[in-house]
Amino acid sequence: NGEPDYKTAVSWYEKGAKQQDPESLFWLGVLVGNGEGTLKSVKRSEQLLKQSAKLGYKPAEELLKTGRVTVMGVGEVYQALPDEEVPETKIAKVDEKDVDKSAKELTQIGKKSLTTAPINPERAVTEAQKEKDANAVYILAQLTQEGAAPTIRKNAAKAKALYEEAGELGSADAYLELAEMAYKGIGQKKDIAQAREYYTSAAQLGNVKAQYTLGVLLLKGEGRDADEKSGMNYLVKAATAGYLPAQIAVGKIYHVGILGVAKDLTKSADWYEKAALSGDSSAAFYAGLVYMESGNMVKASYFLEQAAKKNVPSAANELGRAYQALGKGDQAIYWYEKAAWAEDVNAQFNLAQMYETGVGAPQNPAKARYWYEQAAFLGDRPAQVVAAQMALKGIGGEKDLDKALAFAKGATKAKGKEAYLILSDIYSEDSNIQNMPLAWAWASLAALNNVPKAKVWAEQLAEEMSAKEKAAGEKELLALQKQYGPKPAVKEKEEKPKETSEEKAKPATTKPTTPAKPKPTSPAKPAQKK
Repeated sequence: NGEPDYKTAVSWYEKGAKQQDPESLFWLGVLVGNGEGTLKSVKRSEQLLKQSAKLGYKPAEELLKTGRVTVMGVGEVYQALPDEEVPETKIAKVDEKDVDKSAKELTQIGKKSLTTAPINPERAVTEAQKEKDANAVYILAQLTQEGAAPTIRKNAAKAKALYEEAGELGSADAYLELAEMAYKGIGQKKDIAQAREYYTSAAQLGNVKAQYTLGVLLLKGEGRDADEKSGMNYLVKAATAGYLPAQIAVGKIYHVGILGVAKDLTKSADWYEKAALSGDSSAAFYAGLVYMESGNMVKASYFLEQAAKKNVPSAANELGRAYQALGKGDQAIYWYEKAAWAEDVNAQFNLAQMYETGVGAPQNPAKARYWYEQAAFLGDRPAQVVAAQMALKGIGGEKDLDKALAFAKGATKAKGKEAYLILSDIYSEDSNIQNMPLAWAWASLAALNNVPKAKVWAEQLAEEMSAKEKAAGEKELLALQKQYGPKPAVKEKEEKPKETSEEKAKPATTKPTTPAKPKPTSPAKPAQKK
């Protein structure tokens, strides 16, 4: 019937508002303030507009500044589908004076809002240009770009021209829009060099997002040659103005020490802390890591706990490490377990190690084995090595050669050279999977890869093997070398000396039986993970 459907509009804006969409909050606030499609509530209207403004939505900020929230009607807004053209018959007729009033209010407020009647774009543009109001022209550009008002059709070229006019009148936001359009190729070919020029104009007018983005482009050298000094200056300028992404970026640069900037943990922590105080959980996590690196475990635990409570990945494990360093075993176990049950393999390994060594927790081989195995099942190589050793020796549970074999093989796939000697131990065991040639081959491969004590063990196995087993072992070793390295050296053919008649006549001598020698201990377990 051509009439606006405010109730439907409210229901959709309510959904967007629940997701903290700033534009939905703004329009819902306007509708609530005028009692259109819902109960009128000035108090709730102001709350919604304040939420929208807090999220950086400039129309809400400007509308709140005017103090005219309740006197503005949404008017004859037709809620069309996205990109749907609105037929003229669906626009309500209004008096000429109302159209004039709409244009003047748009000029005064300079922000996206719908007044007591549909906007006449041509007259609004004329009024805005006469007044030389940059904000009004900027909003008209937005409306034209989005087709967001009943009589305004989408027109990318016209929107760009209006943004350029607004920029020339001093609108930093207009230059930012132009930069985004050029960078993303919206309504034009992607042009990073042009985008960089627009970002520069917006940044010089004080737009913090433009300062941050320009800083990143300068550091990366996108669109033109890199300029690390200027890039860092723009990032610091945006960070100083309180722009969260810039604060985190500057913190990271000082943390790592890159892009011509010397590593500085103090400056890094300061910027991360500023970002964390605004409620950003990732910044709290980074601040905790920097304080850990600098040895301040008290501050590290403070910030890491903030991050862990908001479920930032790895925060609970790092918090466990911080509490372990502070000698607070119970708290370390609490956070390690929280992360371990969430399948954080580092936390599973660290928790297992606490139970294995008894440092910070009562020694408990069964719990140690359980958590090593959980990490091993998830493919963690150090955990696979330890879990294989425990299963082979029956530590923390029954001896299980099949499980030991599976874990050790898993470790070798992850290039775990320390598992080679464990596999040799497994295949040398007196069991249904005993295979002496393969046991010797794994020990020899470990020796070739400089695994401690492997050479001695390979020699001991060789003394106990028959010639046939040794020949089989050589073949196995060649196969393993091709798969795991180092590649076998190509041997030059040697001419075999001919035997004399005397040597042929000599009887073969028997070799005395060599008593079995003890196996070397398995390699040392890896240190605590980070």
